Amino acid sequence: MRFVSFDDAEPGVIAIGAAPLGILAIGLMPIGVVAIGIAAAGGVSVACGVGAGAVTFSCGFGFGGWVRTVGSAFGLRASAVGGEMSVLPEDDDPFPRGVENEGRYERADAQRVELAEIGPRAREGWTRIEPTRSDDTKPWSVLCDGEEVVLEPFATTTMATWDGVEGPLLAHVKSAPAAPEGEGSGYREAATPRYSRQIDEILFPSRDRGVESQGLGRRQAWWVTRHVFKALAFVAVLSVVFFLVRLRLSELDMTHTATVTWAGKLTHAEGMVFPSDSACTVTAHLRTDGASRARAQVDVTCGTLSLYRARPSCDLTESPVAETRDHFVYALSCKDEGAQPSDDDSTGRPSLSLSTSKGEVKVEQDLPHPFYVEIALEPKGTEVVGTPLIGANARPPPAR
Repeated sequence: MRFVSFDDAEPGVIAIGAAPLGILAIGLMPIGVVAIGIAAAGGVSVACGVGAGAVTFSCGFGFGGWVRTVGSAFGLRASAVGGEMSVLPEDDDPFPRGVENEGRYERADAQRVELAEIGPRAREGWTRIEPTRSDDTKPWSVLCDGEEVVLEPFATTTMATWDGVEGPLLAHVKSAPAAPEGEGSGYREAATPRYSRQIDEILFPSRDRGVESQGLGRRQAWWVTRHVFKALAFVAVLSVVFFLVRLRLSELDMTHTATVTWAGKLTHAEGMVFPSDSACTVTAHLRTDGASRARAQVDVTCGTLSLYRARPSCDLTESPVAETRDHFVYALSCKDEGAQPSDDDSTGRPSLSLSTSKGEVKVEQDLPHPFYVEIALEPKGTEVVGTPLIGANARPPPAR
């Protein structure tokens, strides 16, 4: 492993490039222990786009174990300024059972205070309440000093079961200072203090059990179904991430390399001016796994001008040179549809049609500077001496 690598096919302690691999990987689509880029994957992922990792920080979409994003987050523990989904439950008790209330109503009633006194004289306490509502379709509400008392979720669930007749009801009310309303009448007189009140529990005189027990089975089934669905979705996304990372890492097995050059001559050009006898070359930097998988970076130049440089989709053919030992020639057939300029790439990429066996090369670009070039190649490129790139041409081991 190199210490610093600028080649996407060579991992490094520090790797920089379009799709680098390394301990610290920085680029467009990096993979590393620490990955920083637009679409990053690693142990710690920092991305402005899409990030996936055990720990992920992203502005866009984040996925993984512990995830923090500005955008959307999906992980075992996720938090976002936007939308988020956590697989692990955050409830301390997702299945609250009923609480025995026998005797609690009488004890609470003996300690009750007036609702208006909670805040000015007591921070919390039990009090009798008289819920009201405008019509039968509205939820019950509790008023104090003209303001509605907030019902916490548990109290809201309990209140929804009230028949409007049973009573008197007892409520446990908490209070906290709120911003004062208005100003005092003079500079010596303070504004009237205000308090925000919340009801966290309600007791009925005739019930021995809390309302949490009602529908417990349905709530348990819904809770389990919801978290199973999130877990399955997490596994599905994780499988896609593992597949893409494994596909990228598999290129590390491509340790067989060679460089082949084909000579050619410019036959037709539009949008560019070349001397009539301009010499052109096609250079292919080949990399294989020694079996059947191959990658090729293709460079097309005429004179000193580079017309094309990218990694198109190619078919590679290897042929041993007759009456030689460990000499090989190669034929390459490549196709690239090119890419139009975009916000991320202002120059785009020309299209390529290449067949060395036919001796044909066509390079075309529409924008931003249109041109079209045809090149006639010598079908035979430079010979490569050494280990074959394709397993079918490997020599069998000598017989013992």
